[in-house]
Amino acid sequence: AIKIVYLLVFFFAGVFMFKFLFSAFKQRRTPAFLGAIFYMTAPYFISDFLVRDALNESFVFVFIPIALIGIHALLEKQYRRFIIFFSIGMIGMIHSHLVMTVFFTILLVISLLFFVKDWFNKKSICMILVSSAIIILSSLSFLVPMIQHKISGSYFVFSENAMYSPALVESRSVDYSSFLSGKYPDEFDHPKVILFSNILSIVLSAYCIFSFRRKTTPKPTKHLFVIGVIFTFVSLFVASGLMPWTSLPSFLSAIQFPWRMITFLCVGLSILTAVALYNLNARPKDVLSLVCIATCLGYVGLIHATSIKLTDDYQLSELSARNKVVCDYYPTTLVDHVEEFYKERTHDVVIKNSQKEDNGEKKVEISNLIIEPTKLSFEVSNVSEPTTLEIPRLYYLGYNINAGASSIPYHESDRGFIEFEVDHDTKIIVTYPGSRLGNIANVVSGLTIVGFVGYIVISKVASKKS
Repeated sequence: AIKIVYLLVFFFAGVFMFKFLFSAFKQRRTPAFLGAIFYMTAPYFISDFLVRDALNESFVFVFIPIALIGIHALLEKQYRRFIIFFSIGMIGMIHSHLVMTVFFTILLVISLLFFVKDWFNKKSICMILVSSAIIILSSLSFLVPMIQHKISGSYFVFSENAMYSPALVESRSVDYSSFLSGKYPDEFDHPKVILFSNILSIVLSAYCIFSFRRKTTPKPTKHLFVIGVIFTFVSLFVASGLMPWTSLPSFLSAIQFPWRMITFLCVGLSILTAVALYNLNARPKDVLSLVCIATCLGYVGLIHATSIKLTDDYQLSELSARNKVVCDYYPTTLVDHVEEFYKERTHDVVIKNSQKEDNGEKKVEISNLIIEPTKLSFEVSNVSEPTTLEIPRLYYLGYNINAGASSIPYHESDRGFIEFEVDHDTKIIVTYPGSRLGNIANVVSGLTIVGFVGYIVISKVASKKS
């Protein structure tokens, strides 16, 4: 199933990059096709699933060209097309990798500053605001719980000391030779083929840059050129040790690893390569086209032969979540004691302050424990004084703990689990309906998505009639 998903990601990344380039090249099929081939076979992209097994990040490669189709439509004043494609692309990116979405947005803003005359008008700004509203409202079901937990709890992904800090991110920068050699940062035990770029793509991109004034004339192609240059050089700058991370806002350090910017380097080089092939008037049966395809396939074969790692992690006898590295959204208190937890903590309800009384009263007992994916229930007996119980559920907002007809408040234990008090014998039922604010966000997101889909259908029907 995982391999099939990766195959679909690989295929649609190429399809949408082709669609983006094809529309900008005014129906010139060959350079758009070759640019898409360079994009979907970019060594870092292939390494994302053959080496890193980064499922969520690989989806970013699908949604970036979808968003770029929307940006091109905005510059061409095709507003319906802009709203549809840009909104879909950004919503997809937010749900794939939020941090990469932030950096992608920064790159887009920088690029659009060069085209102010093409989009800075009342209607375009209104369309940007409409699209932004669709994107934000559609993503509330993800964004609201994330913000809630960041504000009201301590989770590993939000802990600068544990996950990232400007100084730590700066130390993880890579030197420029890595983009050719493929050397992976030494702190990770991964195969080394991961960072390098397609050398033919670099050569063609360099040709595109140096021959720009002489070769590139149509406005859409100039737009592509600027976007390609911005994505390429800003990505190289951020990924290298030149980025002054310690002097920048701390939220940018959430990227954790500067080499993640190679995602956008792949985008930039693919665009510049396509523009170079456009200027060279590449044709299907030309030697240049055949060399391009052969080179791309050669890189895929090299990575597959030397660095294959896909599915290795799924054949372990123990859950990969037992590794601290992948406990991103676990409570910080659990991550700090994760080894102790897995050695000592069972799936039982833990009675934290029950002692046998001098008068011979029995200890508090737990019986009829039933653990289901969405429900947990048990009976507690022999309760003679307030007793603290820790249940096998990690501390998140939105749980509902009922004792008969009453609801019991809960808090985080010293090990990152849900903890609460009982003062009498009762049956406890634990469910997860979600937080009230989170449920409101779900409704808003659902209605927005339904309305957005309705807009797409209605506008498409209207465009066919016209």
